[in-house]
Amino acid sequence: MAHAATSSNNIRIVYPNSSIQKAINEATEGDTILVKSGTYREYPIIVNKTLTIIGENMEDTIIDGEGLTTVIFLINASNVVLENFTLQNAHPTWGAALRVYRTDNVKVRRVNVKNSFYGVELVTATLTKITGCISKSNIFGVYVRDRSRNNTFIANVIESNKHGIQIADVESQFNLFYYNNFINNTDNDFFSFASNYYLDNGYPSGGNFWDKLTYKDLKHGVNQNEEGPDGLHDEGYQDDKYPLINPIRIVYIQAADETFEIYTSSNSTLLSNNFNAENQTLTLTLNGTLRTFGALRLTIPKKLLSCSNLDEWRVSSNIENLLILEDRDFTYIFCVYKHDHPPVIIRVIGRYAIPEFTNILSLLLTLRILLQLLTLVKSSRKRM
Repeated sequence: MAHAATSSNNIRIVYPNSSIQKAINEATEGDTILVKSGTYREYPIIVNKTLTIIGENMEDTIIDGEGLTTVIFLINASNVVLENFTLQNAHPTWGAALRVYRTDNVKVRRVNVKNSFYGVELVTATLTKITGCISKSNIFGVYVRDRSRNNTFIANVIESNKHGIQIADVESQFNLFYYNNFINNTDNDFFSFASNYYLDNGYPSGGNFWDKLTYKDLKHGVNQNEEGPDGLHDEGYQDDKYPLINPIRIVYIQAADETFEIYTSSNSTLLSNNFNAENQTLTLTLNGTLRTFGALRLTIPKKLLSCSNLDEWRVSSNIENLLILEDRDFTYIFCVYKHDHPPVIIRVIGRYAIPEFTNILSLLLTLRILLQLLTLVKSSRKRM
């Protein structure tokens, strides 16, 4: 029979037909729980201590509320991390797939919430960060209430809900939403009773993708009055000053024992990606309809790949338009190209890549060890 197991380094593994809640109850603060793929008909699952809970993958690690429960996953402890789950079928008239309740600093990544009354519900939550999630076919995709403040929603898909995102009271303030895809929500994409919220991350970072907007991108700049496109609409939408022309997708890059997120916004289909730290190169393979124009907007973390100045960047392909901008933490590269000979291969070449810093530290450590060995050898000779 499948069971929950404890492995070394405070990692607990949950297998199908065993209990996620039991693993949570037996865990201690700071533990990690890994949940194997399968369908778990277990609810509610209550996280009341600081844990990292990771499913094997988002598509196949499923917790099913069977249309019966008021909440599938309830987090009421601080500093919890939740990743790689599908939470589905909470009660259709009042149930929440995921509820973050009276806590702070919760991180939710790559979680699919669907077929519930509330997809994600924040109740008196602060500093929650929701990234790379999908909220689909709910009454409310995201519902924020009861003085939930300073929460951030980045690069989520809000799709086919009755209401996309709603901030339900005037005291839920200073919440930030950007790089989200609003698609086919029937009544509204975004509605707020609070006045202090943010629907973009400023310029040149940008805002959200809204499927209701008509394409218009001839200008760039903080005031969108400089000639040339930048992958952002020339006019704002609702309170989003810099709506994205194309949907956002996250590319995850593993480098130097870290996971980096590159945000791509494109009308082409991304087939593959590759990051070569030794050559400071990011390669993207894209496809689109023959003899049409493609557009790509990249947001690249400087910690992963960077240059000393913008003139050092190189983008290799048959580029029609190229614009490179930056802020403190990211470089933004926008280009237009033809789908003449699909697939299109775009190489972005920087000057510095993260493993270089790791290699420098390793070299310094090696030199320090050699110096210590030399000192020991000299001391030994003096004693002889």
